[in-house]
Amino acid sequence: MHNKGFTLIELLVTISILSVVMALAVITIDRNMFYLEKAADEFAADVRYVQMECMKSETAGHSISIDTANGCYYVHDIHAVKKTVVFNGRYRIDYSNP
Repeated sequence: MHNKGFTLIELLVTISILSVVMALAVITIDRNMFYLEKAADEFAADVRYVQMECMKSETAGHSISIDTANGCYYVHDIHAVKKTVVFNGRYRIDYSNP
């Protein structure tokens, strides 16, 4: 007798294993997307903060500097660095100034 197919148990085990692997992949992707969205929201909020501070006064010395080598950016006020944001090691900030 030549069996040219799979048993129901073999198919169910294979589908179960694939389901677990796919669930783990989706969780990882969701976590990465959440981190990226949070980082983008924080950067946008910092840019808005600097814009508002600069509109308050003509002599406001607020700025943002991006350090691509270290994967971070700095929010400066008039006298010093007010905030430093370091990205997760897997991500980096990049920009171009046309």
